[in-house]
Amino acid sequence: TVAAGGPGPASGEGPATGAWTALAAGVLYLALVSTALAFFLWNRGFELLNAASASLFFLLQPLVGAALGVLLLGEPSGPELWLGGLLILLGVAVASHGQRPAASTPRRTAAGGAG
Repeated sequence: TVAAGGPGPASGEGPATGAWTALAAGVLYLALVSTALAFFLWNRGFELLNAASASLFFLLQPLVGAALGVLLLGEPSGPELWLGGLLILLGVAVASHGQRPAASTPRRTAAGGAG
């Protein structure tokens, strides 16, 4: 038994406070690092690329997620995973092949001159 006024949940010390502190730190980390910073970097990357190139990165998300699941979480990887990843990479390669920056052509004004 805990003596009155000693450490314990009622006094704000002990395991209960430590658990709440860890929980609050975890939620804060998820809010700031995994969410806000990730969205900022993701959107910044899309600002730097043209729309056609940036759209290809959406196709890579499931592949990266599956690879991280295998590497970090020990998820099983069967032939379906490898075949799906290969198809994704093949699709990205086909879609990105032949993408060239658009040539800058002068716009014509209503009078027919370049502008």
